[in-house]
Amino acid sequence: MLIPDDIWYGADILTVDAARPKAEAIAIKDGRILAVGRDAGVLNLAR
Repeated sequence: MLIPDDIWYGADILTVDAARPKAEAIAIKDGRILAVGRDAGVLNLAR
């Protein structure tokens, strides 16, 4: 399992995915996006 270097949460993130145009959190690993979604789901990656 990859552990993110950074997690930004509690945000209003606009995506380019028409099915999910907004997100609350983003996880970054080695300068790349690891995950985007709701706060709870992305914060689980830090455990």
